[in-house]
Amino acid sequence: MMLSVGDILWRDTLLFSEGSTGSRKPYDDLTIKPLFDGSDFSFDVAKAMLAGVHPPVINRVSDRAYYILKGSASVVVDGRDFTAKAGDLVVIKSGQKHQIRGEVEFLVITSPSFDPANEESAE
Repeated sequence: MMLSVGDILWRDTLLFSEGSTGSRKPYDDLTIKPLFDGSDFSFDVAKAMLAGVHPPVINRVSDRAYYILKGSASVVVDGRDFTAKAGDLVVIKSGQKHQIRGEVEFLVITSPSFDPANEESAE
């Protein structure tokens, strides 16, 4: 199932593509493991594990897709709340404020590849 907000599809900000090894914890509740760093491509892929809340953010450049592997999450995009569960695909266009909460494991596909300089807090 793909969740959408009219013409706005959900993308996230959870990817830290600093190589294909090791994990990062950009927030206490979130662990990111890069699977494909995308340095020679226009996208990257990571596996994320969230146990809690990822605060609201906006990425001004990259679109994102989350594929939910396990668990479920509440995803808020521009103030609209959705529930995503295993097997769902959630896509967000660049420039959309979004947040995710829950106990969930998911893939994050970001295009163009994630750059922390393009990410800003939306709290």
